[in-house]
Amino acid sequence: ISFGMPFAMVDFEATNQFIADQVVNDSESHALMLINPKMTADYLEKQVTQNKFIGFKPYRLYSVTGDVDNCRITDFITEHQIEVAHRLGLIIMMHVSKRNAIADQDNIDDMKRLSETYPNAKWILAHCGRSYSSWAIEKGGKVMRDLPNVWFDTSAVTETDAIDALLSTVGSDKVMYGSDDIPFGVM
Repeated sequence: ISFGMPFAMVDFEATNQFIADQVVNDSESHALMLINPKMTADYLEKQVTQNKFIGFKPYRLYSVTGDVDNCRITDFITEHQIEVAHRLGLIIMMHVSKRNAIADQDNIDDMKRLSETYPNAKWILAHCGRSYSSWAIEKGGKVMRDLPNVWFDTSAVTETDAIDALLSTVGSDKVMYGSDDIPFGVM
């Protein structure tokens, strides 16, 4: 699965079209649509159909609050957008915000409510729920493991303790391999 890099300043149309064009001729490759909260449900549905996107890539940089470090999930992906993902059975590649990442109570409450309200949306919590050490996974994972439409990817997480905590807290059936952009992965 590929998606455009969520830069602060990005041409969403050009980025999404480029990614869609790159995977169109490879049946084993798929793309996620980079989205922002201003995109309407009709626009998203049209783009998904036209470009065969299998999901959405929201990002905290696009938060309507302007606070990328402390925004809630619905500040950068709206419920009407989540409804589209639910209705079409799409993936949402989620990078949670907040200092405590998936251990933050707002993120735990939001993920629980949103995954239950929109059970056909498939949530992937990037970077082990943005948890690069074990303590956050141990707290947030206890709730996430019981949500049938929530998984974790391991992209850019290099601490053995974090991966061990993820596997022991949520189980291997909720974990998927993920890789990340070269500059960030190297950092």
